[in-house]
Amino acid sequence: MPKIVSHTICKNSQPFIGAVLRAALPLVDRMFITISVKSNDGTRQVIESLQDPKIELYEEEVSDLGQLTPERQKQVDKTDPGDIIWFLD
Repeated sequence: MPKIVSHTICKNSQPFIGAVLRAALPLVDRMFITISVKSNDGTRQVIESLQDPKIELYEEEVSDLGQLTPERQKQVDKTDPGDIIWFLD
């Protein structure tokens, strides 16, 4: 049976990222989250506070929209073939 894997790329998402992830966690098997190293509002701390083993958190340099495609591809490459991808952006 395929797994449901969510993909999220975020920067300075502290006001809402916790609520979004808490709502999605019961519905997914894995969660790939890429946060920009330039995020400076506590987004990383909110994500880490969830302490869920489903979450795989990565930090990358994402400073403009042109970098979103390569980062998204990295997430897709980590997803097993046949799994369902849910984009949470």
